[in-house]
Amino acid sequence: MSDLENVLVFAGTGDEEYVDDVCTLLEIPRGKMEFKYFVDSDPYMRLLDNVGGKDVFLVSRYHQQTVHNWMHILCFANAALNEGANSVNAFETYLGCSRQERKSKPGEAITLQAKVLSIMSAGIRNFSTFAAHSDATMLAFDPSRTRFTNFPLWPEMVRVIYNIAGEDAVIKTVGPDAGAAKPTREILNSTTVREDERFAKDLAIVDKDRVHQEGGKPKSSALIGDVEDAIAAIFDDESITVSSAYDAAGICRAEGATGVYVALAHPKFATYPQGIEKMRKALAEGAIEKLIITNSCALPSDLYSALGLEDGSERLVVIPTQPLVAEHIRRSAEHKGMPYLFSSRGVLRPYMEIRRMVEMVETSERTPDYDDKFREALELYRRLAEPVLGKYVPVVRSHRKLVGPGPREPDKE
Repeated sequence: MSDLENVLVFAGTGDEEYVDDVCTLLEIPRGKMEFKYFVDSDPYMRLLDNVGGKDVFLVSRYHQQTVHNWMHILCFANAALNEGANSVNAFETYLGCSRQERKSKPGEAITLQAKVLSIMSAGIRNFSTFAAHSDATMLAFDPSRTRFTNFPLWPEMVRVIYNIAGEDAVIKTVGPDAGAAKPTREILNSTTVREDERFAKDLAIVDKDRVHQEGGKPKSSALIGDVEDAIAAIFDDESITVSSAYDAAGICRAEGATGVYVALAHPKFATYPQGIEKMRKALAEGAIEKLIITNSCALPSDLYSALGLEDGSERLVVIPTQPLVAEHIRRSAEHKGMPYLFSSRGVLRPYMEIRRMVEMVETSERTPDYDDKFREALELYRRLAEPVLGKYVPVVRSHRKLVGPGPREPDKE
């Protein structure tokens, strides 16, 4: 029996299509369960598959309700352990409560600490996420009880910028506030950026005035660094109101940037009308030229039109995270280490594997269903790898007629 035959992957509420892609890459069926709330808001969960002796995983994304995900994870762990699961693991693509990882004022709750304590007490062996808000999040976990893994998403974003910026571009990485200085510097120190002459080796930071606020919110007031005659690539871990990205983009334009790309690891704005409207305005005004996001948060099916863009517009790039989740589960099941996935090259491997799979199908023996298999493999590549690696070029020249334009559609909510 292979290691993956002992694995069952379950989907959080509303994430069935997302997890179906994960299971397709793992070549295993998705686990079935029932989760609902009674009229009085009490939760109900039932696992519909036999999990006895299996390593089970719950994969959930952000759908506005972080507390719902929290309760879902705890109920899942309880149900699985009561049914004799060998191990219970959770992958929350956006770590809810991560912005409350410390106490800055008397009387404040450290909500992340409360969440982590409940997760460890629930018997979850591995808990993973993408681009947690703070590196200090790891300190809340006791590795002897629950191993915490925080995967970066910047390498994929850098690869996308690498593909779309053009050979003669000069790219300047920009942090939207002082708190982004450290992760922005880590991006500059990555192998991919160091070896690319188009990336300037110094960064720029937008100064956010937290004393003289407007409407109770910090005001972006100045740029530290130089972006003149360069493409300003603004990196941020998350955005809800889009105010920081909008202000930073405006300042970069005023300082002479030839273009502004905004890369967001967690596009929470897409789940709020105010955030959608602000981003639509930024794109319409040209303040933001390219928007690069991931699908770590559930995205509306009409995201392109909601942002005032044509379907498949090159101004919006949605990076699929399913290949990374699938690779994490595979490595966990095979008891392999995770450090490789933290390297700027290693994190691209899951996408490269999809391309290799398409190449294998393309060069396989010609059978009556060959074209159907190739188109199916090509469609999988378009959805899960093309935004990162670019359009697939057939190995066999005569097959290029089968490769048509592939729209980049966001994952449906």
